[in-house]
Amino acid sequence: MSVVNPANLVEGTYPLSIRLTDQYNRTTLTDIVLRIYGDSPAIVPLPVELVYFRAAVQQSQVKLQWLTASEENNKAFVVERSADGKQFSPIGTVAGAGTTVQPQHYSFVDSEYFSGTTYYRLKQIDFDGEFAYSNVVAVRKGGQNAQENTLKVWPNPFEQEVSIEVFSGTAEEASIDLTDMQGRQVHRATVQLKPGLNELNLPLKGISTGMYILRLQTKAINQTAKVIRK
Repeated sequence: MSVVNPANLVEGTYPLSIRLTDQYNRTTLTDIVLRIYGDSPAIVPLPVELVYFRAAVQQSQVKLQWLTASEENNKAFVVERSADGKQFSPIGTVAGAGTTVQPQHYSFVDSEYFSGTTYYRLKQIDFDGEFAYSNVVAVRKGGQNAQENTLKVWPNPFEQEVSIEVFSGTAEEASIDLTDMQGRQVHRATVQLKPGLNELNLPLKGISTGMYILRLQTKAINQTAKVIRK
């Protein structure tokens, strides 16, 4: 694979995700690191293969868990926290496993998370000082996370569109299906959720008058709501 630098990025390390979809709509997601030195960008494998990174509220604390499939030259994970999903601060460090091809389970407990939504990410650091960031995950005070969700839809009844509010614990793709009371699909849309609270607009022009089931689904969320087209 050849690499160019059309955006004239400065020297440094940039974690990237590449999504490939074949003719059968099967998708593969690959994480890489783009390292730029001078005018010569180069793609290198991630030193740590992160399988998942999760956050959940448990007994007034946030428990973070992550799993790696393999590690190379991994010194540590720095756990970072944010109130807005943009400005992160370190709150703790968990030692890495160095170099291994065996799965490694990690956990970290945060008892001082914010009111409202709290965001987390991992900063993985190599022994040579190189580092990369994980995906961002989020929880809400009161125990709500991606697995225990409340889907809000308004106005209801609607005329031409609905607004949807849903909380996601991580950045992920979601499908929205509208079916009639006989189970027939009348509308389908795909949206990209961000960590935290998402507000979406769903145009539904041309839908006949009646009652429908709106379902929003991801790997972690499966929520439904009854809506009425007036």
